[in-house]
Amino acid sequence: MRKIFISDYDGTITDKDFYSLLAERCIPADTPDYFAQYREGRITHFEAMAAYFAFAPTEEQQLEKLLAASQADPELGASAALLQRAGWELWVVSAGSSWYVEPFSEGPVWPRLYTRTRDAWRKGAGSY
Repeated sequence: MRKIFISDYDGTITDKDFYSLLAERCIPADTPDYFAQYREGRITHFEAMAAYFAFAPTEEQQLEKLLAASQADPELGASAALLQRAGWELWVVSAGSSWYVEPFSEGPVWPRLYTRTRDAWRKGAGSY
């Protein structure tokens, strides 16, 4: 029997959601609450995420600081290795964007990664 552990990325593997950091640090206070609009059915989830990501820094150094502030779990690699030794696969699924999740997914830690903005598995065969 195949054993798969599925985890979310934002706020699960990281201490802080990336979009929350954008809201705190990069988005003007008078900007509409895009997630409220999504919850009310006025815009799609994709539109809400795109609206937040439009405020992301474009300079690489600023973006790296913001990504570091999300505080990915420093024990993730060790935990993933324990799962693997016990016969489990770790899959990371995110409603966020692949452009900020993928930098953390290099190497053997995450055999599979699926993000809402990417319609295919990052590594390995298969489909969502």
